[in-house]
Amino acid sequence: KAKSSTIADALIESERVKENIERDRQMFLPVAKTGSILFFYIRELHKLNPMYMFSLPPFLKLFRFSLGSERQPDVSVETRTSLLIESLRRIVFDFVSRSLFKKDRLSFSLQYVHLLFPETFQEGEWEYFLGMTTSAGSSRNLGDDLPSWASHECKGQWYALQIRYPALVSRLNMSDENFWSSWAHSSACEKEFPAQMRTEVSPFQQVLLTQALRPDRLASSLEFFCLQSLKRPSMAPVASSLQDVYA
Repeated sequence: KAKSSTIADALIESERVKENIERDRQMFLPVAKTGSILFFYIRELHKLNPMYMFSLPPFLKLFRFSLGSERQPDVSVETRTSLLIESLRRIVFDFVSRSLFKKDRLSFSLQYVHLLFPETFQEGEWEYFLGMTTSAGSSRNLGDDLPSWASHECKGQWYALQIRYPALVSRLNMSDENFWSSWAHSSACEKEFPAQMRTEVSPFQQVLLTQALRPDRLASSLEFFCLQSLKRPSMAPVASSLQDVYA
């Protein structure tokens, strides 16, 4: 009878431990999900350049390293999970970008943002930016509504933006030359978007507007967008110490 009672208590304790483990596993599931998304993304980078080959063992090493990088016992599980995800994103970004040619870092960063922060893009914006959608609309002359301060060469892109996102264009009041003059002639327009419009236009919509009317600053605008989204000071990877390299 005593042995039977001991076994019953052990089974109850075992079930309790199992429930606790499952609860903790569910709490940290977002970290594992983020790791999975990142790994399968970087595995596809060989399509950008055949030299970019990443295997599972190095990635697992990065994943384990990120798990030990945010040891803060006094924070809640939710906070720790957020910190771990942010750490993993940062560590993987630095590891991969360090392996890329400089010319490919912007493409990688933009895809990285799209993968990790899909909420940054409204429906259809990503496809429109990549030219994967067609703009069907009226047969009016392309340059009819082109802002007076814009280059004539922009009329095609401006027309496409008008047809695809009429509500967005109507909010911008682009005909007000005085309002847009500074942005139109700025050598760093991506950093000088009118403050009054920032609540009306999302960061990626600012990129779309730059693509349409300031194509000369599109690359800089994309870089600024990526840096803001990833909360990074620079696109260049963080320098590593010898200790980090041989860790």
